[in-house]
Amino acid sequence: MKNSVAVATIVAIVFAAGWFMQPITPHQECVESTYAVFSPGADGELLALLESANRSIDVELYQFSHEPLLEKLVNAREKGVQIRVILEPRLEGNDNVEAARFLGKRGISVRWASLSFARTHSKFAIVDGSVVFVGSPNWSYYAMRKNREAAVIVKGGDAVEEFNKVFEEDWEIAKPA
Repeated sequence: MKNSVAVATIVAIVFAAGWFMQPITPHQECVESTYAVFSPGADGELLALLESANRSIDVELYQFSHEPLLEKLVNAREKGVQIRVILEPRLEGNDNVEAARFLGKRGISVRWASLSFARTHSKFAIVDGSVVFVGSPNWSYYAMRKNREAAVIVKGGDAVEEFNKVFEEDWEIAKPA
């Protein structure tokens, strides 16, 4: 029995080594461009990105309470930009409930993320279907101004299309706030 386990372990290690040593060829159209954004201070980049929206902003978040970002979505809505927001409904405290009320009263579509997931811990925004802001920061004061957080802004390519696809799937199964 010990020999069988040893042989199986060696085979698994050899297979894994061979698998992981395979060259990875990135898809040529993965992204047009990408750049890093760090907190403290990530909200400046994010506010500028939201300001640049002409047609749409889709947002999926675990926590949303940072007033400048809430206001920027309202400003975009007033310019005629279509806004859709998905929030995690099981967050402790009232941050997301208050954000949903605030945005909803101003004509912004807000839905609660599906309970089919243990949590919706995503933190991303898609602007005009072509640019994504994604990373570790919640949209809260501390995440944007005090914590060390990391994010990227991705422009174009297949990666952005994947975010669009996931957002549409999540929007379809989300419940109105």
